[in-house]
Amino acid sequence: MKWILWGLLLALTNGASTLTSRARNTPSYGYHGAAAMVNHAIWFCANVMFVGVAIDIAKQPTALAAFGAFLFYTVCSTIGSVTVHYVSINYFERGNRRVGAYEVPK
Repeated sequence: MKWILWGLLLALTNGASTLTSRARNTPSYGYHGAAAMVNHAIWFCANVMFVGVAIDIAKQPTALAAFGAFLFYTVCSTIGSVTVHYVSINYFERGNRRVGAYEVPK
């Protein structure tokens, strides 16, 4: 159960990081602020979970558990990032929340 929760948190934290990065490139301070707040909250939870995972890995006699955790982390993180990128472009980014929506001063 710990690994499932950690995997979800990894996907969410990397997705939130992608959302924050995209929001930073819009003129909307509210969008950026909300995305950053969600990102940091999920990051904290994921890191609390990671401490338990790291302790479990350290108790293993071989590096196989560490390699498995590495693959798990990489896959879950990538899924979260790409999924939120897609959702952001297709559902969140409208009007001044659209990346590149800056008005050029005349």
